[in-house]
Amino acid sequence: MDRIAELPQRQTGPDEASPETSGKSDAYPREWHGNHRINLRTTLPLPSGSWYVTLVAGPERRRKGRRQEERKKYPLETVPNLLLLLSVGMFSAALLLMIAALILIHGFGWSIELTIPSS
Repeated sequence: MDRIAELPQRQTGPDEASPETSGKSDAYPREWHGNHRINLRTTLPLPSGSWYVTLVAGPERRRKGRRQEERKKYPLETVPNLLLLLSVGMFSAALLLMIAALILIHGFGWSIELTIPSS
């Protein structure tokens, strides 16, 4: 039996098109099929509410027209995306600097002593 036929119809709001009028089956939940080599999904509990984070990667299989269409619909050059990239870049740079400093300190046999002056 067809899995889509078994799914209950989702209630549509006043500003959502019904499947009968739009020609699309928006009444059914979308399923993401694919065998992605990297598929990380998690939820972050934040004070403002939970946020989901997804990282999916693998060989590109979409045709060129679909990629161009999605790039127009979901542009990369948005303020939240740029802030995220800047944050990840700064965190990565700080981590690499700390690792490099530890390698240099350990490699030259240097030691770091922390002293707290007494008052």
